[in-house]
Amino acid sequence: MKKRYLLLAAILILSGCSQTTSTPKKTTSSSSATSQARTVKKTVPKATLGTLVGHAFVQTKDATKAIRVTSSTSGYYLETLANRDGVFESTDSGIFAADLTLKGRIFTFTGKAQPQASANTIQFQLTKTGNLKQLPDGPVYKRVPQDDLDRLAQQNQ
Repeated sequence: MKKRYLLLAAILILSGCSQTTSTPKKTTSSSSATSQARTVKKTVPKATLGTLVGHAFVQTKDATKAIRVTSSTSGYYLETLANRDGVFESTDSGIFAADLTLKGRIFTFTGKAQPQASANTIQFQLTKTGNLKQLPDGPVYKRVPQDDLDRLAQQNQ
């Protein structure tokens, strides 16, 4: 009889272990109770040749003036543009067949000057905000969204 009670007790204990009821537990995390201000660190854009090549930039103070940098088998081309009657056209004051060098955050174009150009070398510094500042005391340029000068010209007409 003792064996029956022990066997019955063992069966009840084992069967009770497999039938646990799940009750949702309420937990509060400390992050939901307190809000913490997170500082987001802005990244400074890296200066690479890809920062310039194939892109257009417009002056921040005069949206009718822009530059575009392209490359070809003969070198790089810094084209200066002006908005005339809703279309950006060349001003013949750029540099072509140029070497483009990068030292730190400074881009240097050295090549053949177009007829209206004042020099055959021009430098730009990439600022921490991603703009280009013509050195030494030239204008500041910002990148044209999607490099679409036509849309920009129509907006500024």
